[in-house]
Amino acid sequence: MDLRSTLSKQYISEALIALLQVKEYNKISIQDIVDKAGLSRITYYRNFNNKDEIIIYYLEENTQDFFNRLNINVNQKEWKKCYFKRNGFTRWSNNH
Repeated sequence: MDLRSTLSKQYISEALIALLQVKEYNKISIQDIVDKAGLSRITYYRNFNNKDEIIIYYLEENTQDFFNRLNINVNQKEWKKCYFKRNGFTRWSNNH
């Protein structure tokens, strides 16, 4: 993955997390996210299909970072089998 894509994903996920502090998940639009991130809708859709994918990305990145800080070696295949639950939906993270 190139640096531009990685940074875009980080900006988008951080924007959504910041917006969640002031708005309900289902009331946050894609336009709200890209405005907060300072990116275009094209950049958004190059990296994500929907808000659920942003949450999954954010959780995967931050959970792995947390384990790294604890020096715990997590088997990536096992980690991908974890469920993520948010606002009444359940998805397998390895589908994304």
